[in-house]
Amino acid sequence: MRSFLPYAFALTAMPLFLASLSTGCGDDTTTTQSTSSSTSSGMGGTTTTTTSTSSSGGTGGVGGTGGTGGMPPMACMGPKTGTDTCDGEVITLTQGTNLSLCGEITESNNDDYQDPFCPAASAGGDNVYDVAVTQPGTFRVKVERDLDSTLNPTLYFRLPGSCTDGSLGVSGGCYDFFPDKEEICDDWDPTFLPGFHLFVDGGPDGNGPSTTGDYVLSMSLEAAACGDGVINFTTNEECDDGNTTSGDGCSSTCEAETNSLFDLCNGEPLFPAQGLALMGTSNTNGYGDDYIWAPTASCQGTEVGGHDRVYRVTPQISGTLTATVGLGPDCQTSICASEGTCAPGCWDYVLWATDANDCGNALNQLDCSDDFNAGPETISFPVTAASDYHIFVDGYDAFEFGTFNLCIDIQP
Repeated sequence: MRSFLPYAFALTAMPLFLASLSTGCGDDTTTTQSTSSSTSSGMGGTTTTTTSTSSSGGTGGVGGTGGTGGMPPMACMGPKTGTDTCDGEVITLTQGTNLSLCGEITESNNDDYQDPFCPAASAGGDNVYDVAVTQPGTFRVKVERDLDSTLNPTLYFRLPGSCTDGSLGVSGGCYDFFPDKEEICDDWDPTFLPGFHLFVDGGPDGNGPSTTGDYVLSMSLEAAACGDGVINFTTNEECDDGNTTSGDGCSSTCEAETNSLFDLCNGEPLFPAQGLALMGTSNTNGYGDDYIWAPTASCQGTEVGGHDRVYRVTPQISGTLTATVGLGPDCQTSICASEGTCAPGCWDYVLWATDANDCGNALNQLDCSDDFNAGPETISFPVTAASDYHIFVDGYDAFEFGTFNLCIDIQP
């Protein structure tokens, strides 16, 4: 059985999860006739059976019935947290703080606030927290729907002093990527931002514009450490791929292992034939931000772009070329979707292409994809055999880079 302690019992250097031990769910029964006994424990309780003895030694005790295994996980058992209106319930984070809070979005939670970056996702009831971060370090927050809950939780932030103001310029971002959870992890420096207002909202599902139900909200602040999967600029990290192994684009001390190979046009040569093929595994650690894609219907981002790697693609047949960037042998695997947006290896790809005469000229790009934070990204465009095209594996912004696979499929 797992119990979640209320936030008021915030502990440092350990999670707020305590296991309560139990010998069973039923009554404990003891039957005594003499001195020889056997004992068993399980879901039905602990049973001790004792048989009589005689001068000849008697008959041994009968073994008890074995237990039925561990109990299923239980719902969040602490008090409900958060307030329906600003400024929100006060939460203070210091290094080593690790909180697990219970909360609930109900019909009585008014839709008091909406985020301009995701108004549809923030159209349900909302709970508010007033969070103060007093020390630098790696900050993490995660909201998950509780057991048997149908809530689609959405997270968004507002800056200190702007709790009730959702106008452009005071919103700190909206997270509505998954139906059952959202999470954010970041390098935190209270010198620049001492805190924020955090909103948990009941996002939409297939049955309506908003959802209700219980949730579990986790927040922590740990001292920055190379290998924790978060780039900590306060400790001068250049990268952090979740390990301390050198030779993978990010060194054991979280310094980018600079690689200028194929950083610029014309890029790495590829010669794909008909069919689907994994063209290679690489990363954008240590690459420059040399080219910027142009916003289109499929690339709505307005960022300046991130680290980019260039490929010169010469198809062996004419037809339609489809390129995908992701992970796995078919480039369809996403660590972000399976393990969360804070998992090492999760980063926001942008994939775009130009023809031979316009390498790096995004104004003449053939296609561009920046559909979803969790990836993968796919582009498609017509090609002519023996002609050159350029494909760019890019990041949404300067903080988005890492390992990727590139797959190309050409069909006549």
